[in-house]
Amino acid sequence: MSTQNQEARVTAQPIAVAEGEKRGKFEYRIKGYAVVFGVEYTVGWYTESVSPNAFKYADMGDVRSCFNHDLSIILGRTTAGTCSVGVDRYGLWYETILPDSPNGENVRVAIQRGDVNQCSFVFSVAPPEGDNYTDGSTWIKADATNGRKKPHRILTDITKVFEVGPVTMPASQQTTVSVTAIARKSYENATGSAAPLAPINQAAPGSTQPKWGPKFARELELLKIENDIWGERLAYEKLAAENEAQRKKRQAIDFCYSIGINPKGKF
Repeated sequence: MSTQNQEARVTAQPIAVAEGEKRGKFEYRIKGYAVVFGVEYTVGWYTESVSPNAFKYADMGDVRSCFNHDLSIILGRTTAGTCSVGVDRYGLWYETILPDSPNGENVRVAIQRGDVNQCSFVFSVAPPEGDNYTDGSTWIKADATNGRKKPHRILTDITKVFEVGPVTMPASQQTTVSVTAIARKSYENATGSAAPLAPINQAAPGSTQPKWGPKFARELELLKIENDIWGERLAYEKLAAENEAQRKKRQAIDFCYSIGINPKGKF
């Protein structure tokens, strides 16, 4: 998977773990938002947010779900049917069926304990080739009239989503020199001004935490309720399947008795 023109962002969105049985197989799933529209976060020398229409034409046909962007710890993939991604009025959501492996188990436990509570997505707004980095971004300069201390970038047209998944590192540590080079080129092309020369300083603790309004907080509450219901439904389906198996076993035993065969040891 080529990393040309790729950018990574980490957001402090909650991750839920659901469990249950589907098609006779027990499984764990993680579900969360990789992006929440309109939430501002700091990326070194500028701030950034994602427009609600940013994913309108995005290619999400082959999205991987990895832990800490490590392709050797892949948790799911859309082309394999083990990861789903979508866009609703709040942002980009994802749901991944955790693999029945040590990696899947470690991620599940870390999320349930609260050790891992951040999501990330890897994306591209620039064309695969060429130097035109203005596509997909709108910039607001920092000046006294708007009260901004840093330039603000709005992602308006994301062309491709490569990866989503849980991470342990804050956003500032995910910001690389190559990413800021893309942003600087975009800023200079869009505004006709040189990008600020401020270094990429580590963001203050908690700086990536969004300020959720009551409406979004309620939606998160409903998401948790939905996960609980999903788990209860799968538990009910598991119980129903077990009862059906017992019923068929009882029928088979009764049939054996009806034809004079001792069913002991046969079931």
